[in-house]
Amino acid sequence: LSRRADHTVRNHRLDALAATSAYHRRVLERLTALEAYTATIRTIQAHLACDGLFESPAIDGAYTWQTSNAVKAFQRAAMIAPSGAFDTVTRDALLQGSRERDVRTALRILRERVIAARRAQHARYGDAGPRTNAALRGSRVATLCRPDAKGRQLLRRAVDQLGLSARGYDRVLKVARTVADLASDEKVTSEHVAEALVRAGVPVRQLVV
Repeated sequence: LSRRADHTVRNHRLDALAATSAYHRRVLERLTALEAYTATIRTIQAHLACDGLFESPAIDGAYTWQTSNAVKAFQRAAMIAPSGAFDTVTRDALLQGSRERDVRTALRILRERVIAARRAQHARYGDAGPRTNAALRGSRVATLCRPDAKGRQLLRRAVDQLGLSARGYDRVLKVARTVADLASDEKVTSEHVAEALVRAGVPVRQLVV
């Protein structure tokens, strides 16, 4: 309480001095800005400490290398370029709740994977080809979306045991190719085929080996 009272008295004195000359006004403005900066760094350190990223030294309002490293660790976790600088993007992410931050991070990762998948499809088909796997038609589906041996066996069981139609077969192949692209996998595997079958509503667990 006495510390707060001393702070108040000091501020009154500074205000009185600032009223006497431009020099003291500039000094007061700089001091106020410094106090605001220190308070901001303390808030950043407190947030980082809550996330278990800032342990030492104590929260002191100084943007030291320890604070910079903690900010970098936070940026990596939030899928932000780890510069160590507390920019606007980092500030907005830090002020979000952990659940909202996780959701936004997941959406950012998904968006990056979709962009990478589209690039892979463009590289595969070229400017004259279809823009997406879903646009493939005819024999190109079987050729360009061909899964590995286990994947083909899984598809055959889906046809023989569950009556998967020819149209459904092609649709599953295209979805499996897209699942592989999203995972940055060059080849379509049985895991990709299984996920495509599930997305098509096929009860994969009922298939008899």
